[in-house]
Amino acid sequence: MFLRTWGYLVAGLAAAACGSKSGLFESGATAAGGGAGSGGASSGGAGSGGAGNAGGSADAGADAPPPLPDCTYVLHDEPIVLFTYGDGVRTPMLARLSGGSPGVAARVAFGLIHEHFWHPDIRVADVSVGPAWPEGVSVTHPMTLYGIDAHSGGQLVPAADGGLALFYYHADEASPNVTPGLMFRRFDTAAWKPLPEVFVDKNADYGFSISPGPVASQKGASGQGYVVSYRGPVETDGAYITSTSVRMIDTEGAVVGGPVAVDSPGPYPGTGATSVFSGSTHLVASNARACPGEAPECAPRLTVASLGKLGLSTTATVPPNPNRRARSPLVRAHEGNIWAVWREQLLGAKPENDPPSTMRLVAIDASGQLATVPWQVDAHPDAGADLSVSDQGVLIAWGERVDPKLSPQTVGHSRLALRQFGKAGQELQELTVPTTELTGGSAYSVLTLAEPRALLVAWTARSEKAAGKTEAYLARFDCAAP
Repeated sequence: MFLRTWGYLVAGLAAAACGSKSGLFESGATAAGGGAGSGGASSGGAGSGGAGNAGGSADAGADAPPPLPDCTYVLHDEPIVLFTYGDGVRTPMLARLSGGSPGVAARVAFGLIHEHFWHPDIRVADVSVGPAWPEGVSVTHPMTLYGIDAHSGGQLVPAADGGLALFYYHADEASPNVTPGLMFRRFDTAAWKPLPEVFVDKNADYGFSISPGPVASQKGASGQGYVVSYRGPVETDGAYITSTSVRMIDTEGAVVGGPVAVDSPGPYPGTGATSVFSGSTHLVASNARACPGEAPECAPRLTVASLGKLGLSTTATVPPNPNRRARSPLVRAHEGNIWAVWREQLLGAKPENDPPSTMRLVAIDASGQLATVPWQVDAHPDAGADLSVSDQGVLIAWGERVDPKLSPQTVGHSRLALRQFGKAGQELQELTVPTTELTGGSAYSVLTLAEPRALLVAWTARSEKAAGKTEAYLARFDCAAP
């Protein structure tokens, strides 16, 4: 663990200016079943200068404590370099094991893809975060091999039955003896060791999301589990056509429902989809196409669907801005507050050309209806945004290049952009974090802590000192009432 010594800038406060019916199964969704949140978000219109009112928990009673205030953030000392490994690290994944309490440090699972020669492996460390910085940060269990040959990243979440759960693609391009496919793997956080892998789908090659919540099979058995969303190839005569689906799996990884198609098959990269349990149903947010074809009126758009007895039923759509297409959205929830973030790019834009994008954010109620008018801002993200929805508010984070003429090892080559909103949707704060060149893909992850009440931001970027190396950085932003 090394103290970061670069010059660090933080901007201050800124004023805000078709459903598939295949693979039928029961969702088994009940508010008592747990999952991403309880209660529903009440619908509300957008206010001027903000994203509108997403509502609060329907479970709040007369004896319930008052809701915690929203946060604005203040950087707590300098960021630190927390991990280096082999040829480099990328794709940080943070999962909160415990949020901390007075006198007890928070416990965070810190996952990374570690590069070494041919095989990118997912490893996870147990990190303790106390009030002091950086002295209060320590690695209590070292990086441990978790996802083997993870050639397309993974999704790390707290397990529905305790511990950790990982959903990822396992393949060995150098060995014909390895059966590739999407894997589910639990992790015993007491012993700090992974449990056996379980195949979810041997014909799929990319996992979008895994979200906990109640599940039920056609046979009527119900209990806690997950909804997973993923992409797989469809047999064609030469063209790479993909299909995106959702399944339900139990806490052991066994499939209990699905697959259900999210969209009709289409050319790579196809449709992206993520899911969340709203407290009453599993919601699936995707960039499903409005209609077949490539005409502007058929551009991919944000589509929200409810997963129930008859499969997916579309509940809401957000048409894209003119001549733009929606990319894969991310949906998150906390105590009835449900939000989705996505970016839109010009039709035909090539990622390598750093095309301008529009970043959009919208609140969704528990039934899947839009609860706000989408907020948006022009940006140049190099990948989709990360999203945190918590008692601290709603935060989106993305990375972008600032000055490609600078050396990749120079701070200022790239930056992280963060926007903080209140739980009611009003924009509170704009932050920027200068950094060296970010790694490819999702190079950043955000997580909130209860004690200290703070935001952790992790990212992977070039080392300033070791040419060709990448490192994992960690910063803490303390919460202050706006």
